[in-house]
Amino acid sequence: MMHVYFGVFILLQTHLPGYVEKAAALKAKGVEVIACIAVNDPFVMEAWGKAHNADGKASFFVSSRHLCGIFTNIY
Repeated sequence: MMHVYFGVFILLQTHLPGYVEKAAALKAKGVEVIACIAVNDPFVMEAWGKAHNADGKASFFVSSRHLCGIFTNIY
């Protein structure tokens, strides 16, 4: 079982598209989960996934611990 995780601080056009385009090839090689972890709210993450047609190709997770830590300087 393999997973691909990538994290981003800001959602940019360059991070997700490559994973979405290559999702079938990655899954054919045994990757079960492609996950994007970002410091954004869930609504932004959902919209970003929809905008890039990532439904069924990548999962999105919010790093709320780091979101709080960045703005309060507490980790």
